[in-house]
Amino acid sequence: MSFWPILLIGLAIAMAVGPIMLMQPSNRDKRLANLRQKAALAGLHVRMSNYDKGDQKITVAVYSCNVNLPKNTPSWSLLRRSYRHEIHFYGVWEWQTDKRLESKKFDDLRGFLDKISNDIVGIEVNEKSVSLWWKENPSEITVEYIKDLLEELAAIAG
Repeated sequence: MSFWPILLIGLAIAMAVGPIMLMQPSNRDKRLANLRQKAALAGLHVRMSNYDKGDQKITVAVYSCNVNLPKNTPSWSLLRRSYRHEIHFYGVWEWQTDKRLESKKFDDLRGFLDKISNDIVGIEVNEKSVSLWWKENPSEITVEYIKDLLEELAAIAG
């Protein structure tokens, strides 16, 4: 008996099943989909944004929560940088806008920045929402933790 028909049948099956297996989401993709679905169920919005991390750009998820801050609340944002500089706010946090949080709330903001994870690389605030830029690396951070941080940030900004 010849082994060629068996080999050809095996190759045909591999050619049919191989591409299907490659289209399956990776474990990372499944984890991120699950995380973002939990965020949506918790009332958070997720969008993607580019973050300059030193010499490279990476894509991070921006988790947002709708809030109703006072009408004249300034829109401001801070991004974490990989280096310390005296013009940065609190070491590595760089203002991204000319408008800033009121200086009387700086101590509260510093306390907030002290307790957040290094995976959180940005903060945005405006009248309608507060946001955290998160790298979504596997860690102890949960959607509930992000939501709690967003609520605390809204209290600081308000």
